[in-house]
Amino acid sequence: MKSIFGSALALLATYASAFDKRGKGNSDPIILQTNGSFKIVQLTDLHLGEDHDATQMTLDFIAGVIHRETPDFVAITGDLVSGQFHSNRELFWETLYFHLANVFEHNQQPWAWVPGAHDFEAPNASYLLF
Repeated sequence: MKSIFGSALALLATYASAFDKRGKGNSDPIILQTNGSFKIVQLTDLHLGEDHDATQMTLDFIAGVIHRETPDFVAITGDLVSGQFHSNRELFWETLYFHLANVFEHNQQPWAWVPGAHDFEAPNASYLLF
């Protein structure tokens, strides 16, 4: 079972790394470690935006995980933000996604994400996300 799960995650990483943020092909190949391994860290249900302090603690925690684990790829699966907390705040998504992306860019960390249900819980969310 472990090898099937690992194979599925490797396939996800391969697919996700093949496309950049605009959906266009990316020529960066997947590079295995010298021992043939490929470490993936998966983050899910971050729910950024519910509380400013909690959001900052989450971002700091993610940076710490990247520093300690040195993954080859980070997969984020669903609910990056809690859209129901948008309260018509200007640039709610743009600000939160920028701060999250900045953690990965600052650490030169390859990553990809898939939005979840809570990411779409505000007017124009689909437009803003895509």
